[in-house]
Amino acid sequence: MNSEELNIVFKMTGEQFDDSKNLYYLLIGLKNFQGIFDKSYLTINHKKRMSDKDREIFQIRTLDFKNGSFVSEMGIYIATVTQLAIPYVSTLTPKDLFELVLSGFKYLKFVLTANSNGEKITIEAGDNNMLNVINGDNNTVIIIPNETIAFVKKAETNFEQMAKSIDHEKGVKSINFTDKKFPHSKAINITEHEKNLFQQKVKLEPETIKIKANFFRLDGNQYFGRLKIIRSNDYQLRENEEYNFDFINKPDADLLSNLFMQEKEVHALKETVLNTTTLEKTVKKLKIIDIA
Repeated sequence: MNSEELNIVFKMTGEQFDDSKNLYYLLIGLKNFQGIFDKSYLTINHKKRMSDKDREIFQIRTLDFKNGSFVSEMGIYIATVTQLAIPYVSTLTPKDLFELVLSGFKYLKFVLTANSNGEKITIEAGDNNMLNVINGDNNTVIIIPNETIAFVKKAETNFEQMAKSIDHEKGVKSINFTDKKFPHSKAINITEHEKNLFQQKVKLEPETIKIKANFFRLDGNQYFGRLKIIRSNDYQLRENEEYNFDFINKPDADLLSNLFMQEKEVHALKETVLNTTTLEKTVKKLKIIDIA
Protein backbone atom coordinates (compact mmCIF):
# COMPACT_ATOMS: atom_id res chain seq x y z
CA MET A 1 0.00 0.00 0.00
CA ASN A 2 1.34 3.40 -0.96
CA SER A 3 1.18 5.79 1.97
CA GLU A 4 2.34 8.96 3.63
CA GLU A 5 4.19 8.18 6.85
CA LEU A 6 5.32 9.91 10.04
CA ASN A 7 7.33 8.20 12.76
CA ILE A 8 6.56 9.09 16.36
CA VAL A 9 8.44 7.88 19.43
CA PHE A 10 5.95 6.98 22.18
CA LYS A 11 7.36 6.58 25.69
CA MET A 12 6.00 5.74 29.13
CA THR A 13 8.36 6.00 32.11
CA GLY A 14 8.25 4.75 35.69
CA GLU A 15 8.82 1.59 37.65
CA GLN A 16 5.83 -0.10 36.00
CA PHE A 17 7.80 -0.18 32.73
CA ASP A 18 11.41 -0.70 33.84
CA ASP A 19 11.62 -4.46 33.30
CA SER A 20 8.40 -6.31 32.57
CA LYS A 21 5.58 -3.97 31.52
CA ASN A 22 2.33 -3.51 33.43
CA LEU A 23 -0.30 -4.15 30.77
CA TYR A 24 -3.06 -2.22 32.57
CA TYR A 25 -1.15 1.08 32.58
CA LEU A 26 0.35 0.38 29.18
CA LEU A 27 -3.10 0.01 27.64
CA ILE A 28 -4.25 3.32 29.16
CA GLY A 29 -1.42 5.08 27.37
CA LEU A 30 -1.74 3.24 24.06
CA LYS A 31 -5.55 3.36 23.88
CA ASN A 32 -5.60 7.11 24.45
CA PHE A 33 -2.70 7.66 22.06
CA GLN A 34 -4.75 5.95 19.34
CA GLY A 35 -7.83 7.92 20.42
CA ILE A 36 -6.06 11.27 20.15
CA PHE A 37 -4.96 10.60 16.58
CA ASP A 38 -8.34 9.14 15.63
CA LYS A 39 -9.99 12.35 16.78
CA SER A 40 -7.51 14.50 14.89
CA TYR A 41 -8.41 12.51 11.76
CA LEU A 42 -12.14 12.86 12.47
CA THR A 43 -11.87 16.59 13.14
CA ILE A 44 -10.01 17.35 9.93
CA ASN A 45 -12.49 15.28 7.92
CA HIS A 46 -15.60 16.58 9.73
CA LYS A 47 -16.68 13.12 10.80
CA LYS A 48 -18.18 11.79 14.04
CA ARG A 49 -16.78 8.26 14.10
CA MET A 50 -14.25 5.99 12.44
CA SER A 51 -15.64 3.67 9.77
CA ASP A 52 -14.04 0.47 8.47
CA LYS A 53 -12.94 2.42 5.41
CA ASP A 54 -11.34 5.06 7.62
CA ARG A 55 -9.39 2.30 9.37
CA GLU A 56 -8.05 1.25 5.98
CA ILE A 57 -6.99 4.79 5.21
CA PHE A 58 -5.52 5.75 8.58
CA GLN A 59 -3.39 3.37 10.62
CA ILE A 60 -0.89 3.50 13.49
CA ARG A 61 1.63 0.64 13.39
CA THR A 62 4.24 -0.29 15.97
CA LEU A 63 7.63 -0.42 14.27
CA ASP A 64 10.05 -1.13 17.09
CA PHE A 65 10.32 -1.69 20.84
CA LYS A 66 13.32 -0.42 22.77
CA ASN A 67 14.78 -1.45 26.13
CA GLY A 68 14.27 0.44 29.36
CA SER A 69 10.96 2.18 30.04
CA PHE A 70 8.29 1.37 27.50
CA VAL A 71 9.50 3.01 24.31
CA SER A 72 8.01 2.28 20.93
CA GLU A 73 8.44 3.86 17.54
CA MET A 74 5.03 4.31 15.93
CA GLY A 75 4.40 4.72 12.23
CA ILE A 76 1.48 7.00 11.39
CA TYR A 77 0.15 6.11 7.94
CA ILE A 78 -2.31 7.72 5.57
CA ALA A 79 -3.17 5.65 2.48
CA THR A 80 -2.79 7.32 -0.89
CA VAL A 81 -4.22 4.49 -2.96
CA THR A 82 -6.31 6.16 -5.65
CA GLN A 83 -8.71 3.21 -5.77
CA LEU A 84 -10.09 4.30 -2.39
CA ALA A 85 -11.65 7.21 -4.26
CA ILE A 86 -12.14 9.46 -1.24
CA PRO A 87 -11.45 13.16 -1.94
CA TYR A 88 -9.46 14.05 1.17
CA VAL A 89 -7.06 11.08 0.88
CA SER A 90 -4.92 12.86 -1.67
CA THR A 91 -4.30 15.90 0.56
CA LEU A 92 -4.36 14.67 4.17
CA THR A 93 -0.97 13.70 5.61
CA PRO A 94 0.24 12.27 8.95
CA LYS A 95 1.97 15.60 9.53
CA ASP A 96 -1.44 17.31 9.36
CA LEU A 97 -2.76 14.96 12.04
CA PHE A 98 0.16 15.52 14.39
CA GLU A 99 0.19 19.29 13.89
CA LEU A 100 -3.44 19.40 15.04
CA VAL A 101 -2.60 17.17 18.03
CA LEU A 102 0.27 19.51 18.97
CA SER A 103 -1.96 22.56 18.57
CA GLY A 104 -4.68 21.00 20.73
CA PHE A 105 -2.29 20.13 23.53
CA LYS A 106 -0.73 23.60 23.38
CA TYR A 107 -4.17 25.16 23.69
CA LEU A 108 -5.17 22.90 26.59
CA LYS A 109 -2.02 23.71 28.56
CA PHE A 110 -2.41 27.44 27.91
CA VAL A 111 -6.03 27.48 29.11
CA LEU A 112 -5.47 25.16 32.06
CA THR A 113 -2.42 27.11 33.23
CA ALA A 114 -4.38 30.37 33.10
CA ASN A 115 -7.22 28.73 35.03
CA SER A 116 -4.78 27.45 37.64
CA ASN A 117 -3.43 30.99 38.07
CA GLY A 118 -6.87 32.58 38.24
CA GLU A 119 -6.39 34.37 34.91
CA LYS A 120 -9.00 34.98 32.22
CA ILE A 121 -8.74 33.67 28.67
CA THR A 122 -10.45 35.15 25.63
CA ILE A 123 -10.49 33.93 22.03
CA GLU A 124 -10.59 36.23 19.02
CA ALA A 125 -10.65 35.60 15.28
CA GLY A 126 -7.25 36.06 13.65
CA ASP A 127 -5.94 36.09 10.10
CA ASN A 128 -6.01 33.18 7.66
CA ASN A 129 -8.56 31.08 9.53
CA MET A 130 -6.52 31.22 12.74
CA LEU A 131 -7.58 32.04 16.31
CA ASN A 132 -5.82 34.27 18.82
CA VAL A 133 -6.06 32.84 22.34
CA ILE A 134 -5.31 35.67 24.77
CA ASN A 135 -4.45 35.63 28.45
CA GLY A 136 -6.10 38.87 29.53
CA ASP A 137 -4.03 39.28 32.70
CA ASN A 138 -0.62 39.40 31.06
CA ASN A 139 -1.57 39.71 27.39
CA THR A 140 0.26 36.58 26.29
CA VAL A 141 -1.12 35.12 23.08
CA ILE A 142 -0.98 31.81 21.24
CA ILE A 143 -2.18 31.44 17.67
CA ILE A 144 -3.93 28.21 16.72
CA PRO A 145 -5.83 26.88 13.70
CA ASN A 146 -9.58 27.38 13.90
CA GLU A 147 -10.23 23.61 13.98
CA THR A 148 -8.18 23.21 17.19
CA ILE A 149 -11.21 23.94 19.38
CA ALA A 150 -13.26 21.23 17.67
CA PHE A 151 -10.39 18.79 18.10
CA VAL A 152 -9.98 19.59 21.81
CA LYS A 153 -13.71 19.08 22.32
CA LYS A 154 -13.30 15.54 20.98
CA ALA A 155 -9.88 14.62 22.39
CA GLU A 156 -9.59 16.36 25.77
CA THR A 157 -10.83 13.24 27.57
CA ASN A 158 -7.98 11.21 26.06
CA PHE A 159 -5.34 13.70 27.20
CA GLU A 160 -6.98 13.84 30.63
CA GLN A 161 -7.07 10.05 30.99
CA MET A 162 -3.36 9.93 30.23
CA ALA A 163 -2.72 12.62 32.83
CA LYS A 164 -4.84 10.85 35.46
CA SER A 165 -2.73 7.70 35.07
CA ILE A 166 0.41 9.57 36.17
CA ASP A 167 1.18 8.47 39.73
CA HIS A 168 4.74 8.27 41.06
CA GLU A 169 3.71 6.04 43.96
CA LYS A 170 2.13 3.56 41.57
CA GLY A 171 5.15 3.71 39.28
CA VAL A 172 3.85 5.76 36.34
CA LYS A 173 6.05 8.85 35.93
CA SER A 174 5.36 10.30 32.48
CA ILE A 175 3.92 9.76 29.02
CA ASN A 176 5.36 11.53 26.02
CA PHE A 177 5.33 11.28 22.27
CA THR A 178 7.50 13.15 19.82
CA ASP A 179 8.17 13.48 16.13
CA LYS A 180 11.28 11.32 15.61
CA LYS A 181 12.83 13.97 13.34
CA PHE A 182 12.01 16.90 15.66
CA PRO A 183 12.06 15.46 19.21
CA HIS A 184 12.43 18.82 20.95
CA SER A 185 10.19 21.15 18.95
CA LYS A 186 7.37 18.70 18.21
CA ALA A 187 6.70 16.92 21.48
CA ILE A 188 3.91 16.25 23.94
CA ASN A 189 4.97 15.56 27.50
CA ILE A 190 2.47 14.58 30.20
CA THR A 191 3.80 14.57 33.77
CA GLU A 192 2.61 15.27 37.31
CA HIS A 193 2.43 18.96 36.37
CA GLU A 194 -0.09 18.35 33.59
CA LYS A 195 -2.06 16.04 35.88
CA ASN A 196 -2.36 18.85 38.42
CA LEU A 197 -3.53 21.28 35.73
CA PHE A 198 -6.36 18.95 34.73
CA GLN A 199 -7.32 18.39 38.37
CA GLN A 200 -7.70 22.13 38.85
CA LYS A 201 -10.48 22.31 36.26
CA VAL A 202 -12.63 21.56 39.31
CA LYS A 203 -12.40 24.37 41.88
CA LEU A 204 -14.11 25.42 45.07
CA GLU A 205 -15.06 29.06 44.53
CA PRO A 206 -14.25 31.33 47.50
CA GLU A 207 -17.45 33.44 47.52
CA THR A 208 -20.25 32.30 49.85
CA ILE A 209 -23.67 32.16 48.19
CA LYS A 210 -27.12 32.28 49.78
CA ILE A 211 -30.00 30.18 48.48
CA LYS A 212 -33.37 28.84 49.48
CA ALA A 213 -33.68 25.20 48.46
CA ASN A 214 -35.80 22.08 48.74
CA PHE A 215 -33.87 18.98 49.83
CA PHE A 216 -35.58 16.22 47.86
CA ARG A 217 -32.89 13.54 47.96
CA LEU A 218 -30.75 12.71 50.97
CA ASP A 219 -28.24 10.04 51.99
CA GLY A 220 -28.06 10.08 55.78
CA ASN A 221 -25.03 7.79 55.91
CA GLN A 222 -22.81 9.57 53.41
CA TYR A 223 -24.10 13.11 54.05
CA PHE A 224 -24.86 14.06 50.46
CA GLY A 225 -27.93 14.47 48.30
CA ARG A 226 -29.70 16.62 45.78
CA LEU A 227 -31.64 19.85 46.10
CA LYS A 228 -33.80 22.16 43.98
CA ILE A 229 -33.20 25.91 43.92
CA ILE A 230 -36.17 28.03 45.01
CA ARG A 231 -34.38 31.35 45.31
CA SER A 232 -30.74 32.41 44.89
CA ASN A 233 -28.50 35.47 45.06
CA ASP A 234 -26.08 33.91 42.56
CA TYR A 235 -26.39 34.41 38.79
CA GLN A 236 -25.51 30.78 38.02
CA LEU A 237 -28.13 29.20 40.27
CA ARG A 238 -31.60 29.66 38.85
CA GLU A 239 -35.03 28.79 40.14
CA ASN A 240 -36.02 25.11 39.74
CA GLU A 241 -32.51 23.99 38.80
CA GLU A 242 -31.24 20.89 40.63
CA TYR A 243 -27.78 20.32 42.09
CA ASN A 244 -25.90 17.70 44.04
CA PHE A 245 -24.68 18.78 47.44
CA ASP A 246 -22.59 17.70 50.39
CA PHE A 247 -21.30 19.47 53.50
CA ILE A 248 -18.14 21.33 54.43
CA ASN A 249 -18.61 19.90 57.93
CA LYS A 250 -20.92 17.04 58.82
CA PRO A 251 -24.14 18.38 60.35
CA ASP A 252 -25.84 17.23 63.50
CA ALA A 253 -27.80 14.03 62.92
CA ASP A 254 -31.06 15.61 64.06
CA LEU A 255 -30.63 18.51 61.63
CA LEU A 256 -29.94 16.10 58.80
CA SER A 257 -32.99 13.97 59.56
CA ASN A 258 -35.23 17.06 59.40
CA LEU A 259 -34.00 18.20 55.97
CA PHE A 260 -35.82 15.75 53.71
CA MET A 261 -38.46 17.48 51.55
CA GLN A 262 -38.02 20.71 53.49
CA GLU A 263 -37.34 24.22 52.21
CA LYS A 264 -34.36 25.79 53.95
CA GLU A 265 -32.15 28.87 53.74
CA VAL A 266 -28.63 27.76 52.95
CA HIS A 267 -25.13 29.26 52.85
CA ALA A 268 -22.83 27.34 50.55
CA LEU A 269 -19.81 27.38 48.27
CA LYS A 270 -19.92 26.42 44.60
CA GLU A 271 -17.73 23.66 43.25
CA THR A 272 -17.28 24.53 39.57
CA VAL A 273 -15.75 22.82 36.57
CA LEU A 274 -14.11 24.62 33.64
CA ASN A 275 -15.17 23.84 30.09
CA THR A 276 -11.93 24.38 28.18
CA THR A 277 -13.60 24.93 24.81
CA THR A 278 -16.33 27.38 25.84
CA LEU A 279 -14.18 28.84 28.68
CA GLU A 280 -17.27 28.80 30.90
CA LYS A 281 -17.51 27.44 34.43
CA THR A 282 -20.52 25.37 35.39
CA VAL A 283 -21.62 24.37 38.88
CA LYS A 284 -20.75 20.75 39.60
CA LYS A 285 -21.81 20.62 43.24
CA LEU A 286 -22.75 22.78 46.22
CA LYS A 287 -20.73 22.51 49.43
CA ILE A 288 -23.05 23.53 52.27
CA ILE A 289 -21.59 25.66 55.07
CA ASP A 290 -24.69 26.06 57.23
CA ILE A 291 -28.48 25.79 57.13
CA ALA A 292 -30.83 28.29 58.75
